[in-house]
Amino acid sequence: MSTELPYSEDHALFRAIADGDEAAYTQVFHLYTPRLLPFILKITRDEHLAREMLQETFLRLWMKRHQLPQVEK
Repeated sequence: MSTELPYSEDHALFRAIADGDEAAYTQVFHLYTPRLLPFILKITRDEHLAREMLQETFLRLWMKRHQLPQVEK
């Protein structure tokens, strides 16, 4: 079973986040964490650092959510 969403659903989630929808943000966090964490871990080779970087990434996503409507992909 794939966790990947069709583009339109993915796009809709990010639009909802831009509108301040915390449930959409949580859904994106749970959707992308399993994909991003191994990628970051492969680069850093440090689980603690990888988790910190992932947390920072999602924090920035929420803090800059007003810019999301301008993102195409």
